[in-house]
Amino acid sequence: MPGLRAAGRAIHGIVAVMLVLPVLAGAAHAEPEEIRITVTADGIQFDGHPFDGAAALAPGATLETRVLLSNTLEESTTVDLATEILRESENGCNEPEEEVDVSCGSGEGELGKHTRIELAGPDGSTAGPVRLDRAGDGIGTGISIGPGAGEEYLLRLDVPRTVGNVVQGDEVEFVLAATARGVASGRSEPVAAGGDGGSDLAVTGFGAAPVVALAAGLLGAGIALVARSRGGRKPHRTPPERREGL
Repeated sequence: MPGLRAAGRAIHGIVAVMLVLPVLAGAAHAEPEEIRITVTADGIQFDGHPFDGAAALAPGATLETRVLLSNTLEESTTVDLATEILRESENGCNEPEEEVDVSCGSGEGELGKHTRIELAGPDGSTAGPVRLDRAGDGIGTGISIGPGAGEEYLLRLDVPRTVGNVVQGDEVEFVLAATARGVASGRSEPVAAGGDGGSDLAVTGFGAAPVVALAAGLLGAGIALVARSRGGRKPHRTPPERREGL
Protein backbone atom coordinates (compact mmCIF):
# COMPACT_ATOMS: atom_id res chain seq x y z
CA MET A 1 0.00 0.00 0.00
CA PRO A 2 1.27 3.51 -0.79
CA GLY A 3 0.80 4.69 2.79
CA LEU A 4 2.85 1.83 4.20
CA ARG A 5 5.55 2.33 1.58
CA ALA A 6 5.74 6.02 2.48
CA ALA A 7 5.97 5.16 6.18
CA GLY A 8 8.75 2.68 5.46
CA ARG A 9 10.71 5.29 3.50
CA ALA A 10 10.30 7.82 6.32
CA ILE A 11 11.48 5.34 8.96
CA HIS A 12 14.47 4.31 6.84
CA GLY A 13 15.40 7.97 6.44
CA ILE A 14 15.24 8.58 10.19
CA VAL A 15 17.39 5.52 10.94
CA ALA A 16 19.96 6.50 8.30
CA VAL A 17 20.33 10.02 9.64
CA MET A 18 20.68 8.83 13.25
CA LEU A 19 23.39 6.37 12.20
CA VAL A 20 25.33 8.99 10.26
CA LEU A 21 24.94 11.81 12.80
CA PRO A 22 27.46 10.49 15.37
CA VAL A 23 30.06 10.08 12.63
CA LEU A 24 29.54 13.64 11.47
CA ALA A 25 29.63 14.91 15.04
CA GLY A 26 32.93 13.17 15.74
CA ALA A 27 34.45 14.51 12.53
CA ALA A 28 33.38 18.10 13.05
CA HIS A 29 35.77 20.26 15.04
CA ALA A 30 35.32 23.84 16.12
CA GLU A 31 37.97 26.42 15.29
CA PRO A 32 40.92 25.78 17.66
CA GLU A 33 41.48 28.06 20.62
CA GLU A 34 44.70 30.08 20.58
CA ILE A 35 47.28 30.63 23.29
CA ARG A 36 50.63 32.42 23.21
CA ILE A 37 53.74 31.13 24.93
CA THR A 38 56.49 33.76 24.93
CA VAL A 39 60.04 33.30 26.15
CA THR A 40 61.30 36.55 27.69
CA ALA A 41 64.24 37.51 29.86
CA ASP A 42 61.84 37.68 32.82
CA GLY A 43 60.48 34.18 32.24
CA ILE A 44 57.98 32.30 30.10
CA GLN A 45 54.60 33.97 29.74
CA PHE A 46 51.28 32.27 28.90
CA ASP A 47 48.46 34.29 27.34
CA GLY A 48 45.06 32.76 26.65
CA HIS A 49 43.17 29.75 27.99
CA PRO A 50 43.86 26.34 26.38
CA PHE A 51 41.10 23.89 25.53
CA ASP A 52 38.01 25.95 26.21
CA GLY A 53 35.02 23.63 26.36
CA ALA A 54 37.11 20.84 27.91
CA ALA A 55 34.27 20.06 30.35
CA ALA A 56 32.50 18.29 27.49
CA LEU A 57 35.45 15.98 26.78
CA ALA A 58 34.09 12.46 26.23
CA PRO A 59 34.98 9.33 24.23
CA GLY A 60 35.24 10.18 20.54
CA ALA A 61 35.75 13.93 21.12
CA THR A 62 38.86 15.90 20.11
CA LEU A 63 39.83 19.35 21.35
CA GLU A 64 42.48 21.51 19.71
CA THR A 65 44.44 24.58 20.77
CA ARG A 66 46.72 26.57 18.51
CA VAL A 67 50.02 27.45 20.22
CA LEU A 68 51.97 30.50 19.07
CA LEU A 69 55.46 29.94 20.49
CA SER A 70 57.87 32.86 20.29
CA ASN A 71 61.28 33.87 21.58
CA THR A 72 62.10 37.50 22.43
CA LEU A 73 65.64 36.75 23.57
CA GLU A 74 68.71 37.79 21.59
CA GLU A 75 69.89 34.20 21.38
CA SER A 76 68.33 30.89 20.43
CA THR A 77 66.58 28.90 23.13
CA THR A 78 65.09 25.45 23.62
CA VAL A 79 61.61 25.00 25.07
CA ASP A 80 60.10 21.91 26.69
CA LEU A 81 56.34 21.51 27.09
CA ALA A 82 54.68 19.23 29.61
CA THR A 83 51.51 18.89 31.69
CA GLU A 84 50.99 18.91 35.44
CA ILE A 85 47.95 17.12 36.88
CA LEU A 86 46.39 19.20 39.64
CA ARG A 87 43.40 17.05 40.52
CA GLU A 88 41.51 13.94 39.40
CA SER A 89 38.01 13.11 40.52
CA GLU A 90 35.49 10.32 40.02
CA ASN A 91 32.93 13.11 40.37
CA GLY A 92 30.14 10.85 41.52
CA CYS A 93 28.88 7.70 39.87
CA ASN A 94 25.99 7.30 37.44
CA GLU A 95 24.38 4.04 36.38
CA PRO A 96 26.14 3.55 32.98
CA GLU A 97 29.55 4.05 34.63
CA GLU A 98 28.70 1.84 37.60
CA GLU A 99 28.07 -1.11 35.26
CA VAL A 100 31.63 -1.04 33.83
CA ASP A 101 33.78 0.64 36.52
CA VAL A 102 34.40 -1.45 39.64
CA SER A 103 35.99 1.54 41.44
CA CYS A 104 33.13 3.87 40.55
CA GLY A 105 32.58 6.47 43.24
CA SER A 106 35.60 5.52 45.35
CA GLY A 107 38.69 6.31 43.25
CA GLU A 108 40.21 9.36 41.62
CA GLY A 109 38.69 8.65 38.22
CA GLU A 110 40.08 7.23 34.99
CA LEU A 111 39.89 10.22 32.66
CA GLY A 112 43.55 11.18 33.10
CA LYS A 113 44.85 7.82 31.94
CA HIS A 114 42.39 7.56 29.05
CA THR A 115 42.96 11.09 27.72
CA ARG A 116 45.73 11.57 25.16
CA ILE A 117 47.63 14.73 24.30
CA GLU A 118 49.93 15.41 21.36
CA LEU A 119 51.78 18.32 19.78
CA ALA A 120 51.89 18.86 16.01
CA GLY A 121 54.71 20.99 14.64
CA PRO A 122 54.74 23.46 11.73
CA ASP A 123 56.54 20.88 9.56
CA GLY A 124 53.79 18.30 10.10
CA SER A 125 55.73 16.22 12.63
CA THR A 126 54.03 15.19 15.87
CA ALA A 127 55.17 14.48 19.41
CA GLY A 128 52.89 11.94 21.04
CA PRO A 129 50.17 11.12 21.63
CA VAL A 130 50.94 10.38 25.26
CA ARG A 131 48.62 9.72 28.16
CA LEU A 132 47.71 12.92 29.94
CA ASP A 133 48.66 11.48 33.33
CA ARG A 134 52.12 10.64 31.96
CA ALA A 135 52.73 13.87 30.04
CA GLY A 136 54.57 15.36 32.99
CA ASP A 137 57.72 13.93 31.40
CA GLY A 138 57.06 16.06 28.34
CA ILE A 139 54.78 16.46 25.34
CA GLY A 140 57.19 18.31 23.11
CA THR A 141 60.81 18.49 24.24
CA GLY A 142 63.78 20.25 22.74
CA ILE A 143 61.79 22.76 20.66
CA SER A 144 64.42 25.09 19.26
CA ILE A 145 63.50 28.72 18.54
CA GLY A 146 65.86 31.29 17.06
CA PRO A 147 66.31 34.82 18.45
CA GLY A 148 63.24 36.96 17.81
CA ALA A 149 61.54 34.06 16.01
CA GLY A 150 58.20 32.36 16.44
CA GLU A 151 56.45 29.19 15.30
CA GLU A 152 52.88 27.89 15.35
CA TYR A 153 52.08 24.50 16.86
CA LEU A 154 48.86 22.60 17.47
CA LEU A 155 47.95 20.82 20.70
CA ARG A 156 45.34 18.04 20.53
CA LEU A 157 43.48 16.51 23.43
CA ASP A 158 41.26 13.48 22.87
CA VAL A 159 39.69 10.41 24.41
CA PRO A 160 39.52 7.32 22.14
CA ARG A 161 36.02 6.35 21.05
CA THR A 162 36.56 2.81 22.40
CA VAL A 163 36.90 3.92 26.04
CA GLY A 164 33.15 3.87 26.67
CA ASN A 165 31.30 4.54 29.92
CA VAL A 166 34.19 3.99 32.33
CA VAL A 167 34.98 7.74 32.25
CA GLN A 168 31.41 9.06 32.43
CA GLY A 169 31.35 12.04 34.78
CA ASP A 170 35.09 11.75 35.60
CA GLU A 171 37.10 14.96 35.74
CA VAL A 172 40.79 15.82 35.51
CA GLU A 173 42.31 19.26 36.09
CA PHE A 174 45.74 20.10 34.69
CA VAL A 175 48.00 22.91 33.48
CA LEU A 176 50.45 23.23 30.62
CA ALA A 177 54.00 23.94 31.79
CA ALA A 178 56.88 25.33 29.73
CA THR A 179 60.56 25.50 30.61
CA ALA A 180 63.56 27.00 28.84
CA ARG A 181 67.21 27.19 29.76
CA GLY A 182 68.22 30.22 31.80
CA VAL A 183 64.74 31.71 32.38
CA ALA A 184 61.89 31.13 34.82
CA SER A 185 59.35 28.51 33.82
CA GLY A 186 55.71 29.32 33.07
CA ARG A 187 52.32 27.66 33.50
CA SER A 188 48.97 28.06 31.82
CA GLU A 189 45.65 28.65 33.50
CA PRO A 190 44.12 25.41 34.87
CA VAL A 191 42.11 23.29 32.44
CA ALA A 192 39.20 21.29 33.88
CA ALA A 193 38.44 18.44 31.48
CA GLY A 194 35.41 16.15 31.70
CA GLY A 195 32.80 16.23 34.42
CA ASP A 196 29.94 16.72 31.97
CA GLY A 197 29.33 13.06 31.21
CA GLY A 198 25.69 13.18 32.23
CA SER A 199 24.73 15.21 29.16
CA ASP A 200 26.91 13.48 26.56
CA LEU A 201 26.68 10.22 24.70
CA ALA A 202 29.63 8.15 25.92
CA VAL A 203 30.35 6.54 22.58
CA THR A 204 30.28 9.68 20.45
CA GLY A 205 31.06 12.57 22.75
CA PHE A 206 28.11 14.39 21.18
CA GLY A 207 25.43 16.11 23.22
CA ALA A 208 22.40 13.92 23.73
CA ALA A 209 19.87 16.77 23.67
CA PRO A 210 20.52 17.79 20.02
CA VAL A 211 20.28 14.16 18.90
CA VAL A 212 16.96 13.65 20.68
CA ALA A 213 15.59 16.91 19.29
CA LEU A 214 16.64 16.01 15.76
CA ALA A 215 15.20 12.51 16.04
CA ALA A 216 11.89 13.91 17.28
CA GLY A 217 11.80 16.37 14.40
CA LEU A 218 12.51 13.65 11.84
CA LEU A 219 9.87 11.39 13.36
CA GLY A 220 7.33 14.20 13.19
CA ALA A 221 8.22 14.82 9.55
CA GLY A 222 7.77 11.12 8.81
CA ILE A 223 4.34 11.05 10.42
CA ALA A 224 3.31 14.16 8.51
CA LEU A 225 4.51 12.59 5.28
CA VAL A 226 2.42 9.46 5.90
CA ALA A 227 -0.66 11.51 6.78
CA ARG A 228 -0.27 13.61 3.66
CA SER A 229 0.12 10.52 1.52
CA ARG A 230 -3.06 8.98 2.92
CA GLY A 231 -4.99 12.21 2.68
CA GLY A 232 -4.14 12.60 -0.97
CA ARG A 233 -5.41 9.17 -2.05
CA LYS A 234 -8.70 8.93 -3.83
CA PRO A 235 -11.20 6.38 -2.46
CA HIS A 236 -11.27 3.10 -4.37
CA ARG A 237 -14.44 2.55 -6.35
CA THR A 238 -15.50 -0.75 -7.89
CA PRO A 239 -16.06 -0.40 -11.63
CA PRO A 240 -19.73 -0.70 -12.61
CA GLU A 241 -19.15 -3.81 -14.68
CA ARG A 242 -17.73 -5.65 -11.63
CA ARG A 243 -20.64 -4.94 -9.30
CA GLU A 244 -22.79 -7.91 -8.36
CA GLY A 245 -25.98 -8.29 -10.15
CA LEU A 246 -24.84 -6.36 -13.21
